[in-house]
Amino acid sequence: MSLGSSLNGLVDKSIEWNIKGLQEAEAINDSEYMYLHKVSLAKNYIAQNSIDKAINLLRESISIYGKQQPTITYRALLQLGNAYSQKKNMT
Repeated sequence: MSLGSSLNGLVDKSIEWNIKGLQEAEAINDSEYMYLHKVSLAKNYIAQNSIDKAINLLRESISIYGKQQPTITYRALLQLGNAYSQKKNMT
């Protein structure tokens, strides 16, 4: 639902779905899905120009889950690079 909302330009709705998914993942202690939702949430923050929020979320998530989930870490690092690129363009 988050991805579909995001693809349709509904960033706020996508964020809502990410938060719901994150809450569900936390309830069952599923670190893979917690990490996925945090990376997706950060991507949406970047789309909203909440760059510092995205950077903080990504850095925290990478430090917690990075070694456990290398495939997701690759996505997280791509988003982190995107965030820093956006931040540079804003200054």
